[in-house]
Amino acid sequence: YNEPIRLAERYLKFNVEGLKSVAASAVGRGEGDVASLSKLAEGGFNRTFTITMRDGLELIARLPYPITVPKRYATASEVATIQFAEHHGFPVPKIYDYSTTAANPVGAEYVIMEKVSGKPLRTRWHSLTLDDKCKVLDQLVQVEAALFSIELPASGSIYHKTDLDPETTTVAIPHMPEDANYYLTPQDTMASVAKREMAWMTHCARPRFPSEALCRELFDYQKISPTPHIKALSDYLRVSDYLIPKQTRLNRFILRHPDLSPNNIFVNDSLEVLGIIDWQHSCVLPVFLHVGIPNAIQNFDDDNSLALTIPRLPDNFAELGPEEQEAAKEMMRRRELHITYVYFTREMNPDHAAALDAPYGLWEFEEASVP
Repeated sequence: YNEPIRLAERYLKFNVEGLKSVAASAVGRGEGDVASLSKLAEGGFNRTFTITMRDGLELIARLPYPITVPKRYATASEVATIQFAEHHGFPVPKIYDYSTTAANPVGAEYVIMEKVSGKPLRTRWHSLTLDDKCKVLDQLVQVEAALFSIELPASGSIYHKTDLDPETTTVAIPHMPEDANYYLTPQDTMASVAKREMAWMTHCARPRFPSEALCRELFDYQKISPTPHIKALSDYLRVSDYLIPKQTRLNRFILRHPDLSPNNIFVNDSLEVLGIIDWQHSCVLPVFLHVGIPNAIQNFDDDNSLALTIPRLPDNFAELGPEEQEAAKEMMRRRELHITYVYFTREMNPDHAAALDAPYGLWEFEEASVP
């Protein structure tokens, strides 16, 4: 809806020749070595280009939209997070160059990175057999287990310290002297979101119509005051410390990829995972707030999946019509994926499995994004 407004939000003026120049320089080439620049994708937060050199080398350039926030920090954190993951041996693209401001020849924030080899898993996911999907799941759970094993000193976002203001409070990551992140204890993490919202609402919020259409009828199509929400947040702060798990291992600070969807996973013909992209808005949180099954795999709306019941077709399957049979087979496939992920996680990533089994295993958490 409001297409002109949505398009204007994503309109980004930048210098094409400047982008070619910085990309070429980032890999030790000259401007004349750029053979082509073409748009690859329009994502939710970035416009992505493929830059090809005359010798065949391909690079990816990502430019955030004007509406992508927090400005400067989103780019800085994604770069530092990818380089942190690369340092630990994870299959991520190499960063060649980046800028967190528009004060550069491009005239916009940008990241120049390696083009990951292989093809996006999404091009094959729906045609794969269960065995093939299990092969991919096994590798993804191994990646997650390795990420969960890296204990970090605080929660927040990862940055190169040089990309932050000098007065920013930081916590150094062991063995990564130029990197920094933010926040302190699980209690601080739980409280930070409410405090952020309360500060914003106290100074900026005005009465407004509910954003959800179904709620507008509930409030008789009247604007609602922010005061009750501020009161609810204040009440939350009184109990938030008591929501922290007593199992110490679930309070460890760890990094997790925010969206392990088939779009962000690159594989070869043998379904070996070659690269994982799009680490934007990744953050460090306690294990119990990072809990969850990737959206492309989870089947939380189904009681049999939650109960880990062995998937079977219904007893009356042969009596069903063609559409009902297809729906039953699809449900069984979804149950198989959900349950397989859980069993792989129990085997390889016990802390995540313990969090999944805990009462708060389906909590959602939106982290404060500015350090």
